[in-house]
Amino acid sequence: SPEAMRRTLDEMAHTTLLQLFKEKPEARALFDKSAGYAVFDSRKVAFILAAGFGRGVAVDRSTQQKTYMKMASVGVGITFGVGNFDNKIVILIQEQADFDTFISNTQDARMDGKAILGDSKEEASGSFVDGRKYYVLTRKGWAVTASVTGVNYLRDDYLN
Repeated sequence: SPEAMRRTLDEMAHTTLLQLFKEKPEARALFDKSAGYAVFDSRKVAFILAAGFGRGVAVDRSTQQKTYMKMASVGVGITFGVGNFDNKIVILIQEQADFDTFISNTQDARMDGKAILGDSKEEASGSFVDGRKYYVLTRKGWAVTASVTGVNYLRDDYLN
């Protein structure tokens, strides 16, 4: 049901933020300065062409208004590995106008590269969007990834 899905997404966002603040304490200061944030549970598969999907929630920090969203991505990439390729993505959005634009359907270009081996993580990522900070939290697993991905964030009419 929509109510159950909203509860699940709210809980996922809460636990993901707690994990982020524990693993990257410096993120808390940026979070406190942000106009809003979004947290997504994302799945990705890639070999030459990359595709991903997910659901999440965006929160306006001034009103605590929640907007439930979907995400879809396509791009070019190479992935070798064995493991669970799901991520939690936290997007901190600096300005209110940028947050308002984000929740009214946003396309984004993202370039990232990762090497994950067990508990050892090395990441290099860059974003082409000003006013946003991205954090990607991965589960234990092994992957070597390089990709350029276009991401579309959409309001989820079923949940809003």
